[in-house]
Amino acid sequence: METTKSVFEVPHHPFLQGGIIVVVAVVFILVGTLLSFLNIIETSIKFPYMSTAAFLFLFAIFNSIISLSAKDLNIYFLKSFVAYSVLALVCLGLGWLITGKSVGEVASYKWIIFVITFAYLTFLSIAGMMRRLGDFLRNDEERNR
Repeated sequence: METTKSVFEVPHHPFLQGGIIVVVAVVFILVGTLLSFLNIIETSIKFPYMSTAAFLFLFAIFNSIISLSAKDLNIYFLKSFVAYSVLALVCLGLGWLITGKSVGEVASYKWIIFVITFAYLTFLSIAGMMRRLGDFLRNDEERNR
């Protein structure tokens, strides 16, 4: 009989998470741009940057939740932030290649990316605090038995 494990019991590598999100984001942006080029749908010049912001936020949420299963939080956080940075650079670079404009030139997306990055760091901090508090309480309970 197979036992199923919780997502919190199985460690997930942040580079794998980031790689999956990068592939999905690039495909989404390219398909949206292609459909816009073929006049099937209508998108604005903001589309690549709006998609980038959405996928960065998606990575931030899922990576923060999955960080609770990490064995060493400091190493996990370092790898997570590197994966987040690569995701941001690839998607923002693709947006620049498609639109010919940098993120600072397209509405207020520079600030949106900044806020999402700040929120990601906040999510990681909260998840780390929850994990350390849970470990402390678990160890304290075992000592008091």
